[in-house]
Amino acid sequence: ELVEEAMREKLAPVAFLDLVLTRQLERKDERRVATMLKLSGLPPGKTLEGFDWSFQPRVERRQIETLATCSYVREKVNVLFLGPPGVGKSHLATALGVKAIKNGFSVAHFVLDELMHVLKADAAIPPARLRAKRYLNAGLLVVDEVGIRPLDRAEANLFFRLVSARYEKGAIILTSNKHVRDWPEIFAGEEIITTAILDRLLHHVEVALIDGRRYRLMAAMGVRNIANYNRKVKDAEEAGELREALRLADWVSVKVDTVDEATWQRLNRPAAQLRLETVLDGIRILADGFPGRLV
Repeated sequence: ELVEEAMREKLAPVAFLDLVLTRQLERKDERRVATMLKLSGLPPGKTLEGFDWSFQPRVERRQIETLATCSYVREKVNVLFLGPPGVGKSHLATALGVKAIKNGFSVAHFVLDELMHVLKADAAIPPARLRAKRYLNAGLLVVDEVGIRPLDRAEANLFFRLVSARYEKGAIILTSNKHVRDWPEIFAGEEIITTAILDRLLHHVEVALIDGRRYRLMAAMGVRNIANYNRKVKDAEEAGELREALRLADWVSVKVDTVDEATWQRLNRPAAQLRLETVLDGIRILADGFPGRLV
């Protein structure tokens, strides 16, 4: 194949040798990336190229693209993705892990429950013998779903030992559905341990706050992007199906500033006309999910 290309392009011997070496390096790097992705434990199929920026406009794209250069990994800076479930935190954390591997860094990915299982198994091992463990020697450690369940005191201490061991030695990406002010309830209510963990995590950190539309709920409704979402709401309202229009809006916990104003105007009807208590049939409207003018 390369010979045919060289003949077609009439390459000089030196240029042909350069082409051969370049292709060899490319294929070697492709094999390296494929192997490192398998070893990392990163979920497949989540890349920055596959992230729907139009669906999640509350994500600060410039910040994520800067992180994609992997300078934070080189500088041992941590990254916190904070926000409610389903807004894309895990996707972005995984995508940054993929970028790190492509840039030559080793990566280890764990859901917090998986990580705690591993840390418990290694609890009796002296710190000096833990250096070969992936969660310590990887250039980037990605820990997903921090805060889904509270840890007990022993688990909190193990997590502190991990964060302390990686402090200024390796970058960590954490995703959490809880703001850092609520982290004591994650770590067994132990404020001292929580403070020690946050002291090390936040010393060098990039924080990405995401509070917008929820992917999984949209997918459950068969909505693939925000244009389709707005169209579904409009179609339901125009057909007189106010129950459906309100259900669509409530299911994704839409904030006033995350949907176009025209959509809200179409739903802006007098409370007496909507008869919300009857129409909603028990569907809970989140206190911060609907604009006050609807209720």
